[in-house]
Amino acid sequence: QQYQERYASIVAEDRDESSQQRLKVWGKGLRMFIDRPFTGVGTGAFSIANAEGYSEGRKSYLAPHSLYIQLIAELGIIGLITFGLYVSALFYYQKKYRRYLIDKFKRRTWLWGLLMGMTLSLVTLMVVGIFGHSLYRSNWYFYGGLTIAVGYILARLDQFDQNEVKHVT
Repeated sequence: QQYQERYASIVAEDRDESSQQRLKVWGKGLRMFIDRPFTGVGTGAFSIANAEGYSEGRKSYLAPHSLYIQLIAELGIIGLITFGLYVSALFYYQKKYRRYLIDKFKRRTWLWGLLMGMTLSLVTLMVVGIFGHSLYRSNWYFYGGLTIAVGYILARLDQFDQNEVKHVT
């Protein structure tokens, strides 16, 4: 309930001070992107850029509190494309491996469940990212590594099956 009210305050006409500041910071992030569209202000540099180059009067070191604003402001179009390709690859391979497991075993295995859990977690990170600065969370790397590991396991499983067929014939 608390978080629903908090998120709803962003679009309400009578925003609290925190919501107003968040919208201002998002605007500054968009200006950072417009000023440096290709490479952004640099990895982890949003707060400093906000204070040093985009604050009038009292310096504000606020973070963007949005994965997407942080992504374009800090990493620009190059980072946006790279991150988009990375996340797309994760979704693609997780789906491909789930299909493979269903085709091979004719049922949902624990590995299928692991892949589905990772996919749902990625979707959750993307949704929560609207209001959270989660760009550098280790989850992204963990899910990438785990997806590669599953692919390796499945390749070894196929290799094992082919060797078994050779020994039988």
